[in-house]
Amino acid sequence: MTQRTQSRVGLRGLRAAAALVPLALGTTNVVAGGVADEVHVETFAFPLAPGAITLTLPRFDDQGGDRVLQEVTLDLDGQLTARITAENDSDLPAPEFALNFAGFMTADLRGLSTFVAVTVDLTSPGVGPTDGVAGSGPDFYDFGSMDAAASASDATAISLGDFIGVGPIDIDVFATGGFALSGTTDATITVDGFSASGQLTLTYRSLPAPPIACCLPTGACTMVSGATCLGSGGVGQGTGSTCGGVTCPAPVGACCLPGGGCTIMTGGECDASGGIYEGHDVPCGGCPVAAIGACCFPDGTCGDLDEGDCLAGGGTHQGDGTVCASSRCFGACCFFDGTCELATLARCNQFAGIFQGHGVLCVAGTCPTLTGACCLGDGGCFTGSVTDCVVAGGLYAGSGSDCVTACLPVERACCLPDGSCVEATMADCLAGGGIPQDPGAACGVVACPAPAACCLVDGQCVLMMEGACVDAGGLAMGGLATCERSPCPPPPGACCHGDGTCTDGMTADACVASGGLYAGDAVACVDACGCLGDLDGSGVVDFVDLLSVLSFWGCGDCAADIDGDGNVGFTDMLWVLGMWGACP
Repeated sequence: MTQRTQSRVGLRGLRAAAALVPLALGTTNVVAGGVADEVHVETFAFPLAPGAITLTLPRFDDQGGDRVLQEVTLDLDGQLTARITAENDSDLPAPEFALNFAGFMTADLRGLSTFVAVTVDLTSPGVGPTDGVAGSGPDFYDFGSMDAAASASDATAISLGDFIGVGPIDIDVFATGGFALSGTTDATITVDGFSASGQLTLTYRSLPAPPIACCLPTGACTMVSGATCLGSGGVGQGTGSTCGGVTCPAPVGACCLPGGGCTIMTGGECDASGGIYEGHDVPCGGCPVAAIGACCFPDGTCGDLDEGDCLAGGGTHQGDGTVCASSRCFGACCFFDGTCELATLARCNQFAGIFQGHGVLCVAGTCPTLTGACCLGDGGCFTGSVTDCVVAGGLYAGSGSDCVTACLPVERACCLPDGSCVEATMADCLAGGGIPQDPGAACGVVACPAPAACCLVDGQCVLMMEGACVDAGGLAMGGLATCERSPCPPPPGACCHGDGTCTDGMTADACVASGGLYAGDAVACVDACGCLGDLDGSGVVDFVDLLSVLSFWGCGDCAADIDGDGNVGFTDMLWVLGMWGACP
């Protein structure tokens, strides 16, 4: 049998929106027990055959966790429609002239798939043989309109994360069908308005999320959903948490401290520290700024701090507006012999000196020479400084003492160098290398100390009695200290820097660590550094000096070895470049 099908649709494989009409989009119905069904409906229509269309429906909004998706259902109600006429092209009549139709429609969405199939059988009273005239006559029959409808549904409760989020989700609808005539061997089928239409229903079934403990910005706790907690600025404590099982942290904010600083703490902590609490979650930045100045610490280091923080750290504030870059955290230290040394406060105290103040220099008149009676071993006496007395081998009786009363020839306890005690005159005691005690003192009541390590001002260590050590301006290490077990700290000196500047009162280690060149112990900047980069003595550090370094590169014993490391190299070149220009 030969059949010819004519279709006035003329569209195949169409994938485009066609007459989409939203119907009751996004309605939510509460079923029972808090269960809610959110229903989204879309109608559609598109020509065949075959044909397709992509619909977009919204994803499930879990409202930040307030709703928990339980199940997704996709319902398809579809209809295939056409108007069909047929004509017998055979020379024989067709008394059982009939039309058969079979078609199907599918809808697919992220693992959900629905399928509906339809079949239609249309009969006629029969037609005659072909009359040769198309579209009319006894061989022609109008079957009229065909409407085939069916429904299908699919649901899932797994992989629900694919349906949750923001934005649309695509649903693909496809339909097709075919026609066949029976009762004749040759016929022509004409199809008009062959199309698919219907309705898609997407249902999201959900439950409200269980409440969790929420720590609010005020420090209070409340049981709400995670989304509500987040919206109120709180911090959710996790699934299954309760306020009875969590401790919400107290709120913190900026605390303006009395000294002018600011730190983040609770209101209670701020009140306890005497500060002013700026409020919950308020950052530092709005507190009054305390006046800043250089702060010199006893170890010679410096920090730019306000006066309160400086004093709290044991430092000495140099005044508002001063800066460490231009402040000297050392000063003149006067010793009993009238000598002066630039030192930090800590070092001056260590060697029993009198600190004259930060930034004070050792100049004439800074340290007056103190004098007193010096009792000699032969019974003689003179008035002089402690240094003069030690050089003469005498016993310094103390600043302000006089020879009339200080050196009487009476026996007294005498502490010998080995720590033993004998009673002898001052002259005999001194002659034996001992230390005379106060007039009238007896050995039975005097505890003679054993000699111990004494650190002198120049950094040397000697074994001597504590009194003699102090009289010499040294620091007695005390007890059983020896020079081997208690080495003396190195004395400071001048440190020459590569930019031509110089710093007084630095130890050798500190100078080297800063990249400087140590000029020696007890050496002052005023006569230490000079113009180290001026290798040719021209008074100007220039290209000639740079050539000198390059010419002697690698030399181990050359004048161009500015830093004294035994090798003319990169550091020496940096010294020349750092001091470039006229010498100061």
